[in-house]
Amino acid sequence: MSAEDPTAAFRIEAGELLEQVEQGLLDLGHRLDDMNLVNAVFRGLHTLKGSGAMFGFDALAAFTHHCESAFDRVRKGDVRATPELVSVILSAADHMRALVDGDAPAAHGQAILDRLVAAVDAAAGISAPVAAAAPRKQGWTLSFRLPPDAMAIEPDARRERRAHPRKLTTYHYLRAYPGAPPRIPHGLTPEEFRTGACKTCHELGGY
Repeated sequence: MSAEDPTAAFRIEAGELLEQVEQGLLDLGHRLDDMNLVNAVFRGLHTLKGSGAMFGFDALAAFTHHCESAFDRVRKGDVRATPELVSVILSAADHMRALVDGDAPAAHGQAILDRLVAAVDAAAGISAPVAAAAPRKQGWTLSFRLPPDAMAIEPDARRERRAHPRKLTTYHYLRAYPGAPPRIPHGLTPEEFRTGACKTCHELGGY
């Protein structure tokens, strides 16, 4: 390896920075309120991001920026250091090492960032969004109760049933429910039924 190779020099520096970050995270996991450790982790991530951008490791710089921003919020007191946040950044450090080596699946990095967002929100006391309940359908519910003898067929209705079975439905309806709106036989308009336009309608209750 040539001492003049800037990429190789950066890889060495990045490896040392990641070791410092990981050790700081492990210690922080036991002392979550230790702001010295929080600041140390933040500085390591900040330096790694800046150096990565300087040496052309753009994917590393972009990924590390999210982790640095999360610890900046911890440093400023916006969110608390939590075991889940520490765990996510440790996973992120492994992904950063893979980015330095040039062998890091993009999907894996995105999954870590998704976990990071959830961990920061939880540390800030922000609940996960809940799906909105489907709106309730509005409408009317109608109920009615018939008198006990409502369906009784009068004697003349029985005779009408034997003599004119096809006219029973309307005839029975008119006799059983006096004052109720009459049923209009099929094929007739309301006006024809109302005025008794035909003999059958008149017999069945047209008026």
